[in-house]
Amino acid sequence: VSINAFNQEVSSTILKINDTTVRVFSLKVSSKDAKEITELVIPNGITKIEEGAFAGLENLKTLVLPDTVVEVEEGAFRGCTSLESITLGKKLTTLGASVFEGCENVNEVVLPATLTTVGKDVFKGCEKLTIYAHYNTQPSGYDAEWNSSNCKVYLESQWGQNDLDPERINLL
Repeated sequence: VSINAFNQEVSSTILKINDTTVRVFSLKVSSKDAKEITELVIPNGITKIEEGAFAGLENLKTLVLPDTVVEVEEGAFRGCTSLESITLGKKLTTLGASVFEGCENVNEVVLPATLTTVGKDVFKGCEKLTIYAHYNTQPSGYDAEWNSSNCKVYLESQWGQNDLDPERINLL
């Protein structure tokens, strides 16, 4: 799906897709005009973000995935260098390789308990990132090199320790 299909919903800085207007099961943006997007709110009903769908959106700062998204394919948000805030849906099961590679300004992300498959280098180049995981044992479907940037990872059992506030983490 091209960004041009959503001209009515696109302003110079924000893309919001109304779920009554868009009835698709996957989404891909492919337009040079999309480079101006700073906020991306994916509507309920979208289940998959395709490979490279939003890669290179250099001005994107905020990403919100609804609970209906279960899969994000390889490199979907690669090179979104201004991305600061990522909210993953609570039913996400799969993050492909290099999904957030080069998103160097993200500070925190919460991995949902449903996330069972994570590809190689998913957070490569995200050296400032702290990851809060809703599990106590890493699922077997995680690639051995999923955390190649050696981001800090806090398991759910550690959230009440080291000044980590579980209530604040759950709000991320």
